[in-house]
Amino acid sequence: MQEWWVTLNRNDGSTWSGIYTVISYIANQHQHHSKKTFPDEYLAFLKKYNVDYDERYVWD
Repeated sequence: MQEWWVTLNRNDGSTWSGIYTVISYIANQHQHHSKKTFPDEYLAFLKKYNVDYDERYVWD
């Protein structure tokens, strides 16, 4: 198993690219959620992936 620092120091840039994608996603959360609320986005995610749920219990 590779150590995490070996993965982060790869020369192909793929891991760093992934890190920057996550950082960008987090940095833009406020802007993203100004368009779509978290509950709306979460329910859309459940529907998209055909997850059965009872909305009475989703937020408890």
